[in-house]
Amino acid sequence: MKRKPLIGDKLKGGLNMIDIESYIISIKLKWVKSLISTQKANWKIIPSYMLQKLRKDFLIFHMNIDSIKSISSGLDEVSAFYKDIITFWV
Repeated sequence: MKRKPLIGDKLKGGLNMIDIESYIISIKLKWVKSLISTQKANWKIIPSYMLQKLRKDFLIFHMNIDSIKSISSGLDEVSAFYKDIITFWV
């Protein structure tokens, strides 16, 4: 069975299930919002270290980037998790 009919509205024959892919993307984007907040937190040390290869102080999330190609110079050194987050953000 395909996933799209399951996600659809009950009135249209669906089951109102959650679109898992969209849910995961939204959680990762929520994570970015927490990451770039001004609050100090110990958990930000590792992402800070990992993402400083691209831009310092999470600048990459404040820039007006139109495509992932414009920041591809340091993207090879970043783990898949951070690549996903940057791709979703852009």
